[in-house]
Amino acid sequence: MAISNPILIQLGGQPLHLADWLPEDQTVVYFSDQEVLSETENEAGLFLGGKLNSQYDQARFLIPADSKVVNQLELVAKFPANSVVIDDRVAVNESDRALLRLQNVRYLSFQVPAELARELNLNFFQGQAGFLFHTRDFQYAAELVTEIEQRGATQLIFHGVSDTKLQWLGSFTSRLFEAQVPAQWELMPECDVSDDQTEIEYHIHLDATQSNHHQTLVIKGDQLHQTTVLPPITENTNVSLSVFGRGTGDITIGPVHLRRSHGQHGFMMIGGENQILDRHLNQELIFYFNAGDRQPPLNVYFSGYRPNEGFEGQFMMSRLEAPYVLINDPRLVGGDFYVGSKELEASIPKYIHERLAELKFDPHDLILSGLSMGSFAALYYAADLKPIAVIVGKPLIHLGTIAANSRIKRPDDFDVSLDMLLSWTGGTTDEDIQRANQIFWRKFKTGDFSRTQFDIVYMKDDDYDQNAFQVLNDYLIQNFPGAPVIHKGLIGRHNDQTNEVVKWFISQYQRVLTQYFNRHFD
Repeated sequence: MAISNPILIQLGGQPLHLADWLPEDQTVVYFSDQEVLSETENEAGLFLGGKLNSQYDQARFLIPADSKVVNQLELVAKFPANSVVIDDRVAVNESDRALLRLQNVRYLSFQVPAELARELNLNFFQGQAGFLFHTRDFQYAAELVTEIEQRGATQLIFHGVSDTKLQWLGSFTSRLFEAQVPAQWELMPECDVSDDQTEIEYHIHLDATQSNHHQTLVIKGDQLHQTTVLPPITENTNVSLSVFGRGTGDITIGPVHLRRSHGQHGFMMIGGENQILDRHLNQELIFYFNAGDRQPPLNVYFSGYRPNEGFEGQFMMSRLEAPYVLINDPRLVGGDFYVGSKELEASIPKYIHERLAELKFDPHDLILSGLSMGSFAALYYAADLKPIAVIVGKPLIHLGTIAANSRIKRPDDFDVSLDMLLSWTGGTTDEDIQRANQIFWRKFKTGDFSRTQFDIVYMKDDDYDQNAFQVLNDYLIQNFPGAPVIHKGLIGRHNDQTNEVVKWFISQYQRVLTQYFNRHFD
Protein backbone atom coordinates (compact mmCIF):
# COMPACT_ATOMS: atom_id res chain seq x y z
CA MET A 1 0.00 0.00 0.00
CA ALA A 2 1.33 3.43 -0.92
CA ILE A 3 2.09 5.99 1.76
CA SER A 4 -0.09 9.12 1.68
CA ASN A 5 -1.14 11.99 3.90
CA PRO A 6 -4.72 11.44 5.09
CA ILE A 7 -7.21 14.27 5.33
CA LEU A 8 -7.14 15.74 8.85
CA ILE A 9 -10.57 16.78 10.12
CA GLN A 10 -11.01 18.89 13.26
CA LEU A 11 -14.33 18.26 14.97
CA GLY A 12 -15.41 21.43 16.76
CA GLY A 13 -13.63 23.75 19.15
CA GLN A 14 -11.54 26.73 18.15
CA PRO A 15 -9.62 26.12 14.89
CA LEU A 16 -6.11 24.82 15.56
CA HIS A 17 -4.72 26.10 12.24
CA LEU A 18 -2.61 22.96 11.87
CA ALA A 19 -2.04 23.68 8.18
CA ASP A 20 0.51 26.31 9.26
CA TRP A 21 2.87 23.49 10.36
CA LEU A 22 2.01 20.75 7.86
CA PRO A 23 3.21 20.02 4.30
CA GLU A 24 1.49 21.98 1.55
CA ASP A 25 -0.18 18.87 0.13
CA GLN A 26 -1.77 18.04 3.51
CA THR A 27 -5.53 18.72 3.52
CA VAL A 28 -7.03 20.03 6.78
CA VAL A 29 -10.81 20.39 7.12
CA TYR A 30 -12.66 22.13 9.95
CA PHE A 31 -16.24 21.37 11.01
CA SER A 32 -17.80 23.53 13.72
CA ASP A 33 -19.50 22.11 16.80
CA GLN A 34 -22.85 22.91 15.22
CA GLU A 35 -22.02 21.11 11.96
CA VAL A 36 -20.86 17.99 13.80
CA LEU A 37 -23.57 17.75 16.45
CA SER A 38 -26.47 18.56 14.12
CA GLU A 39 -25.10 16.00 11.62
CA THR A 40 -25.82 18.45 8.80
CA GLU A 41 -25.95 16.61 5.47
CA ASN A 42 -24.68 17.84 2.11
CA GLU A 43 -22.24 16.66 -0.55
CA ALA A 44 -19.28 18.29 1.19
CA GLY A 45 -20.58 17.70 4.70
CA LEU A 46 -19.29 15.32 7.34
CA PHE A 47 -22.32 13.06 7.09
CA LEU A 48 -24.35 11.84 4.13
CA GLY A 49 -27.26 9.41 4.17
CA GLY A 50 -27.02 9.00 7.94
CA LYS A 51 -23.42 7.82 7.67
CA LEU A 52 -19.97 9.34 7.47
CA ASN A 53 -19.46 10.90 4.05
CA SER A 54 -17.47 8.28 2.08
CA GLN A 55 -14.92 10.89 0.92
CA TYR A 56 -13.70 10.96 4.54
CA ASP A 57 -13.41 7.18 5.03
CA GLN A 58 -9.60 7.38 5.22
CA ALA A 59 -9.40 10.62 7.22
CA ARG A 60 -8.05 11.22 10.73
CA PHE A 61 -10.48 12.96 13.11
CA LEU A 62 -9.26 15.36 15.81
CA ILE A 63 -11.32 16.26 18.89
CA PRO A 64 -9.82 19.14 20.94
CA ALA A 65 -10.65 19.69 24.60
CA ASP A 66 -12.82 22.76 23.89
CA SER A 67 -15.02 20.91 21.38
CA LYS A 68 -18.60 20.25 22.41
CA VAL A 69 -18.18 16.78 20.89
CA VAL A 70 -16.41 15.75 24.12
CA ASN A 71 -19.81 15.84 25.81
CA GLN A 72 -21.23 13.41 23.25
CA LEU A 73 -18.41 10.96 22.70
CA GLU A 74 -20.87 8.31 21.58
CA LEU A 75 -20.49 10.05 18.21
CA VAL A 76 -17.10 8.34 17.94
CA ALA A 77 -19.05 5.26 16.89
CA LYS A 78 -19.81 7.01 13.57
CA PHE A 79 -16.12 7.25 12.64
CA PRO A 80 -13.85 4.42 11.48
CA ALA A 81 -11.88 2.56 14.12
CA ASN A 82 -8.22 3.58 14.47
CA SER A 83 -8.92 7.06 13.09
CA VAL A 84 -9.88 9.30 16.04
CA VAL A 85 -7.43 11.39 18.08
CA ILE A 86 -8.63 13.11 21.28
CA ASP A 87 -6.95 15.84 23.31
CA ASP A 88 -5.39 14.09 26.31
CA ARG A 89 -6.87 16.75 28.63
CA VAL A 90 -10.39 15.39 28.01
CA ALA A 91 -11.85 13.53 31.00
CA VAL A 92 -13.58 10.49 29.51
CA ASN A 93 -16.67 9.18 31.29
CA GLU A 94 -16.65 5.54 32.36
CA SER A 95 -19.67 4.91 30.13
CA ASP A 96 -17.64 5.93 27.06
CA ARG A 97 -14.42 4.08 27.84
CA ALA A 98 -15.41 0.71 26.36
CA LEU A 99 -16.43 2.29 23.04
CA LEU A 100 -13.29 4.42 22.80
CA ARG A 101 -11.10 1.43 23.63
CA LEU A 102 -12.83 -0.69 20.97
CA GLN A 103 -12.39 2.11 18.43
CA ASN A 104 -8.71 2.37 19.45
CA VAL A 105 -8.96 6.12 20.03
CA ARG A 106 -5.53 7.73 20.40
CA TYR A 107 -4.75 10.46 22.96
CA LEU A 108 -2.31 13.29 22.22
CA SER A 109 -1.47 16.69 23.65
CA PHE A 110 -3.17 19.50 21.69
CA GLN A 111 -1.64 22.30 23.80
CA VAL A 112 1.10 23.18 21.29
CA PRO A 113 -0.36 22.93 17.76
CA ALA A 114 3.09 22.83 16.13
CA GLU A 115 4.06 19.75 18.17
CA LEU A 116 0.70 18.12 17.47
CA ALA A 117 1.17 18.73 13.73
CA ARG A 118 4.64 17.18 13.88
CA GLU A 119 3.32 14.04 15.60
CA LEU A 120 0.44 13.68 13.13
CA ASN A 121 2.75 14.17 10.16
CA LEU A 122 5.34 11.70 11.48
CA ASN A 123 3.14 8.86 12.76
CA PHE A 124 -0.43 9.21 11.47
CA PHE A 125 0.20 8.74 7.76
CA GLN A 126 -2.05 6.51 5.67
CA GLY A 127 -0.70 3.16 4.50
CA GLN A 128 2.25 0.91 5.28
CA ALA A 129 5.78 0.48 3.99
CA GLY A 130 8.80 -1.70 4.61
CA PHE A 131 11.47 -3.86 3.04
CA LEU A 132 14.12 -6.47 3.79
CA PHE A 133 17.87 -6.45 4.00
CA HIS A 134 18.27 -9.93 2.47
CA THR A 135 21.18 -12.26 3.21
CA ARG A 136 21.83 -12.60 -0.54
CA ASP A 137 23.01 -8.97 -0.31
CA PHE A 138 25.38 -9.67 2.58
CA GLN A 139 29.05 -8.97 1.84
CA TYR A 140 31.55 -10.84 4.02
CA ALA A 141 34.42 -9.04 5.70
CA ALA A 142 37.59 -9.65 3.67
CA GLU A 143 39.72 -10.45 6.74
CA LEU A 144 37.19 -12.87 8.26
CA VAL A 145 38.64 -16.36 8.84
CA THR A 146 36.01 -18.86 9.99
CA GLU A 147 33.71 -21.59 8.69
CA ILE A 148 30.51 -20.18 7.17
CA GLU A 149 27.47 -22.28 6.32
CA GLN A 150 24.66 -21.10 4.06
CA ARG A 151 21.42 -22.69 5.22
CA GLY A 152 18.91 -22.46 2.42
CA ALA A 153 18.56 -19.11 0.71
CA THR A 154 17.86 -17.00 3.80
CA GLN A 155 20.28 -17.92 6.62
CA LEU A 156 24.04 -17.64 7.17
CA ILE A 157 25.71 -19.50 10.06
CA PHE A 158 29.15 -18.47 11.32
CA HIS A 159 30.80 -21.33 13.24
CA GLY A 160 32.98 -19.62 15.83
CA VAL A 161 34.57 -16.28 15.05
CA SER A 162 36.73 -15.13 17.99
CA ASP A 163 36.77 -15.93 21.69
CA THR A 164 38.33 -12.61 22.69
CA LYS A 165 37.50 -9.58 20.58
CA LEU A 166 34.49 -8.38 18.65
CA GLN A 167 35.01 -9.19 14.98
CA TRP A 168 33.41 -7.67 11.90
CA LEU A 169 31.52 -10.40 10.01
CA GLY A 170 30.34 -8.30 7.07
CA SER A 171 27.67 -5.83 5.94
CA PHE A 172 24.38 -5.69 4.11
CA THR A 173 24.26 -3.61 0.94
CA SER A 174 23.14 -0.08 1.87
CA ARG A 175 19.77 1.37 0.89
CA LEU A 176 18.94 4.98 0.05
CA PHE A 177 15.92 6.40 1.91
CA GLU A 178 14.35 9.24 -0.03
CA ALA A 179 12.76 11.54 2.53
CA GLN A 180 9.90 13.41 0.86
CA VAL A 181 8.51 13.82 4.39
CA PRO A 182 10.04 13.17 7.82
CA ALA A 183 9.79 9.48 8.61
CA GLN A 184 10.69 7.05 11.36
CA TRP A 185 11.65 3.45 10.70
CA GLU A 186 11.89 0.46 12.98
CA LEU A 187 14.24 -2.47 12.61
CA MET A 188 13.93 -6.17 13.49
CA PRO A 189 16.71 -8.68 12.64
CA GLU A 190 16.25 -12.42 12.36
CA CYS A 191 19.29 -13.64 14.32
CA ASP A 192 20.40 -16.08 16.99
CA VAL A 193 23.44 -17.37 18.89
CA SER A 194 24.01 -20.93 20.07
CA ASP A 195 25.14 -20.18 23.63
CA ASP A 196 25.37 -17.43 26.27
CA GLN A 197 29.10 -16.89 25.66
CA THR A 198 28.57 -15.99 21.99
CA GLU A 199 27.52 -12.43 21.09
CA ILE A 200 26.21 -10.61 18.06
CA GLU A 201 25.87 -6.88 17.40
CA TYR A 202 24.23 -4.90 14.59
CA HIS A 203 25.69 -1.46 13.83
CA ILE A 204 23.22 0.73 11.95
CA HIS A 205 24.81 3.56 9.97
CA LEU A 206 22.72 6.58 8.89
CA ASP A 207 24.51 8.86 6.40
CA ALA A 208 22.59 11.96 5.28
CA THR A 209 23.41 12.87 1.68
CA GLN A 210 22.96 16.65 1.94
CA SER A 211 24.13 17.65 5.41
CA ASN A 212 26.69 14.80 5.61
CA HIS A 213 25.42 14.12 9.12
CA HIS A 214 26.42 10.63 10.30
CA GLN A 215 24.90 8.54 13.08
CA THR A 216 25.67 5.01 14.22
CA LEU A 217 23.36 3.00 16.45
CA VAL A 218 24.43 -0.27 18.08
CA ILE A 219 21.90 -2.93 19.06
CA LYS A 220 22.96 -5.99 21.05
CA GLY A 221 21.85 -8.31 23.82
CA ASP A 222 18.15 -8.11 24.67
CA GLN A 223 17.78 -5.17 22.25
CA LEU A 224 18.04 -7.71 19.43
CA HIS A 225 14.77 -9.28 20.52
CA GLN A 226 12.63 -6.17 20.30
CA THR A 227 11.84 -3.56 17.69
CA THR A 228 14.44 -0.79 17.45
CA VAL A 229 13.05 2.60 16.37
CA LEU A 230 15.53 4.68 14.37
CA PRO A 231 15.80 8.48 14.71
CA PRO A 232 13.51 10.42 12.33
CA ILE A 233 14.93 10.66 8.82
CA THR A 234 14.38 14.18 7.50
CA GLU A 235 16.56 14.15 4.39
CA ASN A 236 17.78 11.58 1.87
CA THR A 237 19.83 9.11 3.87
CA ASN A 238 21.89 6.00 3.12
CA VAL A 239 21.14 3.24 5.64
CA SER A 240 23.61 0.38 6.00
CA LEU A 241 24.01 -2.48 8.48
CA SER A 242 27.24 -4.03 9.72
CA VAL A 243 27.25 -7.24 11.76
CA PHE A 244 29.83 -8.06 14.45
CA GLY A 245 30.32 -11.21 16.49
CA ARG A 246 32.35 -12.71 19.32
CA GLY A 247 32.57 -16.21 20.77
CA THR A 248 33.24 -19.80 19.82
CA GLY A 249 29.61 -20.79 19.31
CA ASP A 250 27.41 -20.42 16.23
CA ILE A 251 26.01 -17.09 15.04
CA THR A 252 23.00 -17.27 12.71
CA ILE A 253 21.79 -14.27 10.73
CA GLY A 254 18.77 -14.04 8.47
CA PRO A 255 16.90 -11.19 6.79
CA VAL A 256 16.58 -7.85 8.59
CA HIS A 257 13.12 -6.26 8.51
CA LEU A 258 12.81 -2.47 8.23
CA ARG A 259 9.33 -0.97 8.54
CA ARG A 260 7.90 2.55 8.48
CA SER A 261 6.94 3.34 12.06
CA HIS A 262 3.69 4.70 13.49
CA GLY A 263 5.42 5.23 16.83
CA GLN A 264 3.35 4.18 19.84
CA HIS A 265 0.15 4.13 17.79
CA GLY A 266 0.47 0.84 15.95
CA PHE A 267 2.68 -1.55 14.05
CA MET A 268 2.66 -1.12 10.25
CA MET A 269 -0.78 0.53 10.59
CA ILE A 270 -2.64 2.36 13.35
CA GLY A 271 -4.19 -0.54 15.24
CA GLY A 272 -1.52 -3.07 14.29
CA GLU A 273 0.81 -4.95 16.63
CA ASN A 274 3.66 -7.42 16.35
CA GLN A 275 4.35 -10.27 18.73
CA ILE A 276 7.80 -11.85 18.99
CA LEU A 277 6.85 -15.38 19.92
CA ASP A 278 10.17 -17.20 19.77
CA ARG A 279 13.55 -15.60 20.50
CA HIS A 280 15.16 -18.08 18.08
CA LEU A 281 15.55 -15.91 14.96
CA ASN A 282 12.99 -13.47 16.45
CA GLN A 283 10.03 -15.34 15.01
CA GLU A 284 7.09 -12.97 14.96
CA LEU A 285 3.52 -12.65 13.74
CA ILE A 286 1.75 -9.36 13.12
CA PHE A 287 -1.91 -8.57 13.83
CA TYR A 288 -4.31 -5.76 12.92
CA PHE A 289 -7.77 -5.22 14.40
CA ASN A 290 -10.57 -2.98 13.17
CA ALA A 291 -13.86 -2.98 15.09
CA GLY A 292 -15.89 -2.07 11.98
CA ASP A 293 -19.56 -1.61 12.88
CA ARG A 294 -19.08 -3.68 16.07
CA GLN A 295 -21.77 -6.18 15.00
CA PRO A 296 -21.21 -9.93 14.36
CA PRO A 297 -19.33 -11.65 12.95
CA LEU A 298 -15.61 -11.18 13.37
CA ASN A 299 -13.93 -11.77 10.00
CA VAL A 300 -10.32 -12.98 10.09
CA TYR A 301 -8.14 -12.83 7.00
CA PHE A 302 -4.70 -14.48 6.83
CA SER A 303 -2.28 -12.93 4.35
CA GLY A 304 -0.89 -15.10 1.59
CA TYR A 305 2.78 -15.27 0.65
CA ARG A 306 3.88 -11.64 0.86
CA PRO A 307 7.50 -10.63 0.24
CA ASN A 308 6.47 -6.99 0.86
CA GLU A 309 6.29 -6.06 4.52
CA GLY A 310 2.86 -5.52 6.05
CA PHE A 311 -0.74 -6.66 5.89
CA GLU A 312 -2.84 -7.87 2.97
CA GLY A 313 -6.56 -7.47 2.38
CA GLN A 314 -7.40 -4.30 4.34
CA PHE A 315 -9.49 -2.65 1.61
CA MET A 316 -11.31 -5.89 0.79
CA MET A 317 -12.20 -6.64 4.41
CA SER A 318 -13.16 -3.07 5.31
CA ARG A 319 -15.76 -3.01 2.52
CA LEU A 320 -17.64 -5.81 4.31
CA GLU A 321 -18.15 -3.31 7.20
CA ALA A 322 -18.02 -6.00 9.91
CA PRO A 323 -15.22 -6.18 12.51
CA TYR A 324 -12.11 -7.81 11.12
CA VAL A 325 -8.63 -9.02 11.95
CA LEU A 326 -5.70 -9.20 9.54
CA ILE A 327 -2.86 -11.59 10.37
CA ASN A 328 0.47 -11.82 8.58
CA ASP A 329 3.47 -14.12 8.94
CA PRO A 330 6.57 -12.04 7.99
CA ARG A 331 9.21 -14.70 8.73
CA LEU A 332 11.84 -15.75 6.19
CA VAL A 333 10.96 -13.93 2.97
CA GLY A 334 7.19 -13.66 2.71
CA GLY A 335 5.98 -16.07 5.38
CA ASP A 336 6.36 -19.55 6.89
CA PHE A 337 2.75 -20.83 6.69
CA TYR A 338 1.90 -19.70 10.26
CA VAL A 339 3.38 -22.82 11.89
CA GLY A 340 6.18 -22.95 14.41
CA SER A 341 6.70 -23.19 18.15
CA LYS A 342 3.88 -23.92 20.59
CA GLU A 343 3.94 -20.29 21.69
CA LEU A 344 3.68 -19.02 18.13
CA GLU A 345 0.79 -21.29 17.21
CA ALA A 346 -1.04 -20.59 20.48
CA SER A 347 -0.86 -16.84 19.83
CA ILE A 348 -3.32 -16.91 16.90
CA PRO A 349 -6.37 -18.45 18.62
CA LYS A 350 -5.51 -16.44 21.76
CA TYR A 351 -5.58 -13.13 19.84
CA ILE A 352 -8.84 -14.04 18.09
CA HIS A 353 -10.51 -15.15 21.33
CA GLU A 354 -9.50 -11.83 22.94
CA ARG A 355 -11.07 -9.83 20.09
CA LEU A 356 -14.27 -11.91 20.27
CA ALA A 357 -14.48 -11.26 24.00
CA GLU A 358 -13.78 -7.54 23.53
CA LEU A 359 -16.63 -7.36 21.01
CA LYS A 360 -18.86 -9.49 23.30
CA PHE A 361 -19.47 -11.95 20.46
CA ASP A 362 -20.32 -15.62 20.72
CA PRO A 363 -17.23 -17.74 19.86
CA HIS A 364 -19.13 -19.11 16.84
CA ASP A 365 -19.58 -15.57 15.42
CA LEU A 366 -16.39 -16.02 13.47
CA ILE A 367 -15.28 -16.47 9.86
CA LEU A 368 -11.74 -17.57 9.01
CA SER A 369 -10.43 -16.86 5.54
CA GLY A 370 -7.36 -16.66 3.35
CA LEU A 371 -5.87 -17.23 -0.07
CA SER A 372 -2.98 -19.57 -0.92
CA MET A 373 -0.66 -19.56 2.12
CA GLY A 374 -3.46 -17.83 4.02
CA SER A 375 -5.80 -20.70 3.18
CA PHE A 376 -3.54 -23.09 5.11
CA ALA A 377 -3.80 -20.94 8.23
CA ALA A 378 -7.59 -20.50 7.95
CA LEU A 379 -8.11 -24.27 7.70
CA TYR A 380 -5.41 -25.14 10.25
CA TYR A 381 -6.67 -22.85 13.02
CA ALA A 382 -10.30 -23.71 12.35
CA ALA A 383 -9.57 -26.83 14.40
CA ASP A 384 -8.94 -24.58 17.44
CA LEU A 385 -11.65 -21.98 16.89
CA LYS A 386 -14.82 -23.66 15.50
CA PRO A 387 -15.86 -20.80 13.18
CA ILE A 388 -19.24 -20.62 11.51
CA ALA A 389 -17.49 -20.61 8.13
CA VAL A 390 -14.08 -21.04 6.51
CA ILE A 391 -13.68 -19.25 3.18
CA VAL A 392 -10.52 -20.03 1.23
CA GLY A 393 -9.07 -19.79 -2.25
CA LYS A 394 -6.28 -21.86 -3.83
CA PRO A 395 -6.08 -24.16 -0.78
CA LEU A 396 -2.70 -25.54 0.29
CA ILE A 397 -2.41 -28.22 2.96
CA HIS A 398 0.51 -30.56 2.13
CA LEU A 399 3.55 -28.50 3.06
CA GLY A 400 6.08 -31.15 2.05
CA THR A 401 4.50 -31.62 -1.37
CA ILE A 402 4.64 -27.86 -1.98
CA ALA A 403 8.39 -27.89 -1.38
CA ALA A 404 8.98 -31.10 -3.37
CA ASN A 405 7.13 -29.70 -6.40
CA SER A 406 9.57 -26.81 -6.66
CA ARG A 407 12.14 -28.96 -8.51
CA ILE A 408 10.01 -30.57 -11.24
CA LYS A 409 6.66 -28.77 -11.47
CA ARG A 410 7.79 -25.23 -10.56
CA PRO A 411 11.52 -24.80 -11.29
CA ASP A 412 12.76 -21.38 -10.13
CA ASP A 413 9.33 -20.54 -8.66
CA PHE A 414 8.66 -20.28 -4.92
CA ASP A 415 12.05 -21.75 -3.99
CA VAL A 416 11.57 -20.25 -0.52
CA SER A 417 9.36 -23.30 0.12
CA LEU A 418 12.62 -25.27 0.51
CA ASP A 419 13.71 -22.88 3.28
CA MET A 420 10.32 -23.42 4.85
CA LEU A 421 10.82 -27.20 4.72
CA LEU A 422 14.13 -26.72 6.54
CA SER A 423 12.44 -24.58 9.20
CA TRP A 424 9.65 -27.14 9.76
CA THR A 425 11.67 -30.37 9.76
CA GLY A 426 15.38 -29.52 9.78
CA GLY A 427 16.01 -31.32 6.49
CA THR A 428 14.95 -31.85 2.87
CA THR A 429 14.83 -35.65 2.55
CA ASP A 430 11.82 -37.68 1.42
CA GLU A 431 11.16 -38.47 5.08
CA ASP A 432 11.17 -34.73 5.88
CA ILE A 433 8.69 -34.13 3.07
CA GLN A 434 6.31 -36.71 4.53
CA ARG A 435 6.74 -35.26 8.02
CA ALA A 436 5.87 -31.80 6.70
CA ASN A 437 2.75 -33.19 4.98
CA GLN A 438 1.47 -34.43 8.34
CA ILE A 439 1.71 -31.02 10.04
CA PHE A 440 -1.69 -30.00 8.72
CA TRP A 441 -3.45 -33.28 9.44
CA ARG A 442 -2.21 -33.58 13.02
CA LYS A 443 -4.05 -30.35 13.78
CA PHE A 444 -7.02 -30.58 11.42
CA LYS A 445 -8.08 -34.04 12.61
CA THR A 446 -8.57 -32.66 16.15
CA GLY A 447 -11.27 -30.24 14.97
CA ASP A 448 -15.04 -30.55 15.28
CA PHE A 449 -16.49 -29.12 12.05
CA SER A 450 -20.08 -30.26 12.52
CA ARG A 451 -21.23 -26.61 12.68
CA THR A 452 -18.78 -25.14 10.16
CA GLN A 453 -19.41 -24.35 6.50
CA PHE A 454 -16.52 -24.54 4.04
CA ASP A 455 -16.40 -22.35 0.91
CA ILE A 456 -13.48 -23.32 -1.33
CA VAL A 457 -12.35 -22.15 -4.76
CA TYR A 458 -9.46 -24.20 -6.12
CA MET A 459 -7.32 -24.60 -9.24
CA LYS A 460 -7.85 -27.84 -11.16
CA ASP A 461 -4.21 -27.95 -12.30
CA ASP A 462 -2.61 -26.59 -9.14
CA ASP A 463 1.17 -27.05 -9.41
CA TYR A 464 1.76 -26.42 -5.70
CA ASP A 465 -0.59 -28.96 -4.08
CA GLN A 466 -2.72 -30.51 -6.83
CA ASN A 467 -4.83 -32.86 -4.70
CA ALA A 468 -5.41 -30.52 -1.75
CA PHE A 469 -9.08 -29.85 -2.44
CA GLN A 470 -10.02 -33.44 -3.26
CA VAL A 471 -8.32 -34.88 -0.17
CA LEU A 472 -9.81 -32.19 2.06
CA ASN A 473 -13.29 -32.63 0.60
CA ASP A 474 -13.14 -36.43 0.98
CA TYR A 475 -12.13 -36.07 4.64
CA LEU A 476 -15.00 -33.68 5.42
CA ILE A 477 -17.60 -35.82 3.63
CA GLN A 478 -16.47 -38.93 5.48
CA ASN A 479 -16.14 -37.40 8.94
CA PHE A 480 -18.62 -34.49 8.91
CA PRO A 481 -21.29 -35.36 6.35
CA GLY A 482 -23.55 -32.58 7.68
CA ALA A 483 -20.96 -29.82 7.17
CA PRO A 484 -21.69 -27.91 3.95
CA VAL A 485 -18.79 -27.78 1.47
CA ILE A 486 -19.45 -25.25 -1.28
CA HIS A 487 -16.79 -25.29 -3.94
CA LYS A 488 -15.77 -24.15 -7.38
CA GLY A 489 -12.90 -25.38 -9.54
CA LEU A 490 -11.14 -23.16 -12.05
CA ILE A 491 -8.90 -24.28 -14.89
CA GLY A 492 -5.28 -23.34 -14.40
CA ARG A 493 -2.21 -23.61 -12.21
CA HIS A 494 -1.82 -22.15 -8.74
CA ASN A 495 -1.04 -18.59 -9.77
CA ASP A 496 -3.54 -18.43 -12.64
CA GLN A 497 -6.94 -16.68 -12.65
CA THR A 498 -6.30 -14.73 -9.45
CA ASN A 499 -8.96 -12.13 -10.30
CA GLU A 500 -11.60 -14.83 -10.72
CA VAL A 501 -10.54 -16.48 -7.47
CA VAL A 502 -10.82 -13.19 -5.55
CA LYS A 503 -14.16 -12.42 -7.18
CA TRP A 504 -15.63 -15.76 -6.07
CA PHE A 505 -14.00 -15.41 -2.64
CA ILE A 506 -15.70 -12.05 -2.04
CA SER A 507 -19.05 -13.29 -3.35
CA GLN A 508 -18.96 -16.17 -0.86
CA TYR A 509 -18.13 -13.80 1.98
CA GLN A 510 -21.16 -11.69 1.07
CA ARG A 511 -23.37 -14.76 0.78
CA VAL A 512 -22.30 -16.12 4.19
CA LEU A 513 -22.78 -12.72 5.83
CA THR A 514 -26.26 -12.46 4.33
CA GLN A 515 -27.26 -16.03 5.14
CA TYR A 516 -26.08 -16.17 8.75
CA PHE A 517 -25.94 -12.54 9.87
CA ASN A 518 -28.64 -10.77 7.84
CA ARG A 519 -26.16 -8.40 6.20
CA HIS A 520 -26.97 -7.14 2.73
CA PHE A 521 -24.82 -5.90 -0.14
CA ASP A 522 -25.53 -3.97 -3.32
